[in-house]
Amino acid sequence: MLDHQESIQTPLAPSLPPSWYYSEEQYKAEKENIFKKDWVFLCHTGQIPERLNYITCDIAGIPVAVLRDEQDQIQVLLNICRHRGALLLTEKSGKLAKPMLMCQYHGWCYHTDGGFKQAPFMSANAELLSLKKVNWVEVNGMIFVNFSAEPQSFAARKMQMLQEMDAGGFRAEKYQYHSQITRTGWFNWKTWVEGFQECYHCPTIHTGFNKDFHLSQYKVHNKDHFSVHTCPRKVKSATGSFEGLWMWIFPNCGLPCYEKVYYSLRVNPKSPTQTELIYTFFTNELFTTEDENTFFEFIRKITDEDIAICEQVQKNIEEGTGADLYEHGYLNLDRENGVHYFHELVRMKSACV
Repeated sequence: MLDHQESIQTPLAPSLPPSWYYSEEQYKAEKENIFKKDWVFLCHTGQIPERLNYITCDIAGIPVAVLRDEQDQIQVLLNICRHRGALLLTEKSGKLAKPMLMCQYHGWCYHTDGGFKQAPFMSANAELLSLKKVNWVEVNGMIFVNFSAEPQSFAARKMQMLQEMDAGGFRAEKYQYHSQITRTGWFNWKTWVEGFQECYHCPTIHTGFNKDFHLSQYKVHNKDHFSVHTCPRKVKSATGSFEGLWMWIFPNCGLPCYEKVYYSLRVNPKSPTQTELIYTFFTNELFTTEDENTFFEFIRKITDEDIAICEQVQKNIEEGTGADLYEHGYLNLDRENGVHYFHELVRMKSACV
């Protein structure tokens, strides 16, 4: 006979509706209400260490340029010419040959702070034609952006994030930019975040984790628009010997931090059913060539495993849904409280109209 403790059923909660993983309408609602109006992770200051360094990227299709201007100040600009909408910078990264941005379509030119400089055969109001600036804040070398005209304050969230980073022993200034890897998978962006927000799947999908960590003790602690993951380590491995700091930051950022290396994982939706994954790695002087080979093989393996299961889930959700089939899933709240928190934020911010 079961004792009282054993007879208590695991608490469950319904997952998001299946259509939210392939609906164009829902995707547009999330792009408008989350990726345009909330604070979204973009990149690191360490990717542009010197004057006139730049990188380009997009957030759910919105093109952005991040650069250091002539005064060594960081500028985050829409990478869209004010003339007829062409890109200004077309390479992924580089260093400006001259202290200006020039559109390759008609030759309109801008100062490195985004101000309009000149255009062929015309004079114009510089204030009217300057590039659109994007609101941004920096947290331990990480740049978060917000496209709203009047963005909500990030101050309280930033303070809590810094407190958690300090408590986890994370010191970004001790690491240097190493490299970046980009992968693309055929699944909704939320499917990937859900996998990051739990380790319920680790014993079955990532069996190697069992060697390093006590997975039965894995916990997710939900904060203000971010979560902190903890799990006691069993043995020392290529990632180091300390417990590490694992964070997820709404809506699109994973941040695993280890003794010798840390990386950000930017989850970037490309369509309702396609997602780009941008891994940006930073290492310190303890990171050896042997560590590099082992670590990046580890990253490749777990990424391959996650992409495979996410694509399988996406296919099943698209083809096997309906009132008589799969109307929604059920979350194990003991093991998937992080997923549930993510779902609640998505519901609150972007319910499809």
